[in-house]
Amino acid sequence: MLVTRFGVVAATSDCSDALLQRKKAQRWQQGRRRREESSGGGKFGLPVVCCIVTIEVGGWVPIKDMEDPHVREVAQHAVSEHGRLKRLQLKMDKVVEGETQADSGITYRLVATVEEEGADTKDYTIVVVEENAKLHLKSFKKVVIKSESSHKAM
Repeated sequence: MLVTRFGVVAATSDCSDALLQRKKAQRWQQGRRRREESSGGGKFGLPVVCCIVTIEVGGWVPIKDMEDPHVREVAQHAVSEHGRLKRLQLKMDKVVEGETQADSGITYRLVATVEEEGADTKDYTIVVVEENAKLHLKSFKKVVIKSESSHKAM
């Protein structure tokens, strides 16, 4: 009898038959592994998806496309959250500029034009952290533009 890690292969006194049975079992296992790999699946035959994203860790990287749906989603979340917290009716118009920083999550620093109900549009600097697919508003401040005359007076 020949026992392998695949179980009992043959219960025979003929050693050559047992070796043939063992080789068949090994080929069957190799074929199964190849089928799993070629189907794109692992143990359960599920496809494996791999996405590679290059992010510079630590430094601020400018956002190139302000119309990107995810960037707009991040800004809209911040506007909605700030409006909810302050009990204001706010509407995001557009994202003017922005940059990201990778750390434990992705930090977005955006400048967005926001309209308050019954008032003019104003630019706000927004900081949002995205961790584990959840957005957390960290800062929402009005952009203050200092005029040149106030700089000269100093």
